[in-house]
Amino acid sequence: MPEESKSNVAVNLAMTMAESGKKVALVDCDLRKPVLHRYLKAGHNVKGVSNVLSNQCTLDEALHELKEMNLTFLPAGTPPPNPSEMLSQPQMQAMVDTLRQKFDFVILDAPPVSVVTDAAVIGRYVDGAVDVIYRTMAECGLTHDEGPDVGGPVAPYIQSQRRDTYGKYARLLVEKGGAYYCFCEKTESEEDSGEFDRAADPCRDLPLEEAERRVAAGEPYVIRQRIPAEGVTTFHDAIFGDITVENSTLDDQVLMKRDGLPTYNFANVIDDHLMGITHVVRGSEYLSSAPKYDLLYHAFGWEVPTYVHCSPVMRDAQNKMSKRHGDPSYEDLKAQGYLTEAILNYVALLGWSPKGELAEQEIFDLEGLTRAFDITGISKSPAIFDRAKLDHFNAVYLRGMEPAAFAKVAEPYIRQAVRNPAYDAAAIAALLQARCERLTEIPEKVDFFDVLPDYPVDFYTNKKSKTNPQVCTRMLQAAIPALEVLTEWTDESIHDTLVELAASLEVKNATLMWPVRIAAAGKLVTPGGAVEICRILGRDETLRRLRSGLGKLTAC
Repeated sequence: MPEESKSNVAVNLAMTMAESGKKVALVDCDLRKPVLHRYLKAGHNVKGVSNVLSNQCTLDEALHELKEMNLTFLPAGTPPPNPSEMLSQPQMQAMVDTLRQKFDFVILDAPPVSVVTDAAVIGRYVDGAVDVIYRTMAECGLTHDEGPDVGGPVAPYIQSQRRDTYGKYARLLVEKGGAYYCFCEKTESEEDSGEFDRAADPCRDLPLEEAERRVAAGEPYVIRQRIPAEGVTTFHDAIFGDITVENSTLDDQVLMKRDGLPTYNFANVIDDHLMGITHVVRGSEYLSSAPKYDLLYHAFGWEVPTYVHCSPVMRDAQNKMSKRHGDPSYEDLKAQGYLTEAILNYVALLGWSPKGELAEQEIFDLEGLTRAFDITGISKSPAIFDRAKLDHFNAVYLRGMEPAAFAKVAEPYIRQAVRNPAYDAAAIAALLQARCERLTEIPEKVDFFDVLPDYPVDFYTNKKSKTNPQVCTRMLQAAIPALEVLTEWTDESIHDTLVELAASLEVKNATLMWPVRIAAAGKLVTPGGAVEICRILGRDETLRRLRSGLGKLTAC
């Protein structure tokens, strides 16, 4: 996205990988407004991507070794007149393939997706760029009827494969008077953004016959949208209602660039119409573009889809969520120990709430969300991503799992800390299920099973249990021989023995259980109590740890 400092992210990612000892190539594929050279303090206007693709130099000649960073940099090179077309040619694929062979990681920095098509073109060369989307949708149970992977009646579904379609409709729009050929000498950035003075553009009023003659003569051109010079445009949004803008505030945006490729804004309108899209859902930051879309639909004589502009998800009251600031993606949240079902449920309620009898309900499965969803429930106000709330949702889902299912998802995290196969992972999981909000919390909670921590004597002092080192010494002196004579090592036998012992010592159960648990686990907070921990540790290890604890107490 513009202003999200994706280039900064690319540089930091490359440097982090390089610091870990990996061979990394950072490639500036923004052939329009390259900036990586500024971040890296490398040369500008030197040979780079464009020069390699146009056979002006070899790849090796264009690569720059930044030895102080242990990084290899490939600049953008000389600005070309046709960036999208250049990036689409077979030489680009060949260059990327060569870089793959030379380096462990190749990072491509591209222009913003919403401005030009370059990023979409570059995305074809990135391993797993589309697969991540498919995988996420599949994991969340979100199936689609049509698309590049499953086909459909309006294929192809990839914009780069629909180039002829866009050109045809752009020319049709010119014939209808909704667009015009522009031959003005403007920079690529001006063409892409539409940042020009419409009133001063002589091409707007060129007779169509003259414009077509110049096109036929091979004169370079772009196709711009013809925005009415006066009046207003009113469009309806399902969330924000009717919105009216002065046409004088709108620019004649570029629809088709000099290289014959469409801009993002034009391609979307054509695709949505031809593919029968009824609802266009996007972020509220695109409200400013909606009047132009509306005018395009009307110029073609097409039915306007329902616009649904959603307010952003915020990190806090002032800042939108952004990868630049470390805000997580779906895959990040999975890696942080959240269940897919919990993520889906929580995200669905960000900026939307159910109505009627379901208004107070929070926990929904996908089928329930499908039944409950209504556009009218979408809020105009931005939603704030609340990590504590997500933790709550995840805890609800974890505790609602069947014990066997929880044990299965928990086992990899248990085995990160408990590598001794003698300790039953399923038994440990049973202790965790009611005491866990995120799966990634598990290793720290159970690491004491493998190795008893070096804990301080102060742990034996607990006001609620009425214990101190002197009391705990007496308790362990009594508990060790009582446990030594057990013929069965089960939860029931350990529990009954300790409860009977507490009664004989004329103390509360907690007064005895506290020092046994501290000696067995070496932690103030544990999943499960003394009985469960001792049972999992086994007789020999439990008694060894209790004797060790007694030794610690008597030594002070």
